[in-house]
Amino acid sequence: MPQIGLQLYTLRREMGQDMATVLHTIARMGYRGVEFAGFYGKCAEEIRQLLQETGLHPIASHVGLQELKTSLPDVISFHQTIECDTLICPWVEPGRFTQMDEVQALVRDLIDIARVCRVHGLRFGYHHHDFELEQRVQGRPVGGRGEG
Repeated sequence: MPQIGLQLYTLRREMGQDMATVLHTIARMGYRGVEFAGFYGKCAEEIRQLLQETGLHPIASHVGLQELKTSLPDVISFHQTIECDTLICPWVEPGRFTQMDEVQALVRDLIDIARVCRVHGLRFGYHHHDFELEQRVQGRPVGGRGEG
């Protein structure tokens, strides 16, 4: 039987109010994995304890670009403590996709973050949205190949 995970962003309000109850409830519902979208002031040890109590596995975790750029060693340590091996940058301001130099700087930032993550045994990804595929810079789609 396949194991099913839940993206906790969908429960962000509830997670901010009572994370322990949310995690225990979804574990009882049969979920086995979770993708975090914030930790609501809890330290890594508290999160690890909740995961052990519930039997949930952290499949991935959303971490904002600014935090990744300014606090990557702390972010990595936190995620290693909770045994989460995949970090996801969930969002970048659409304005970063209007000028080629901004796009190139973003790509460099993401590659640098990915390299550091890899050295520490973590995977890194970017959660794309429709606007990356719709926007054009110098006549080319930002999110892929195109004419122009």
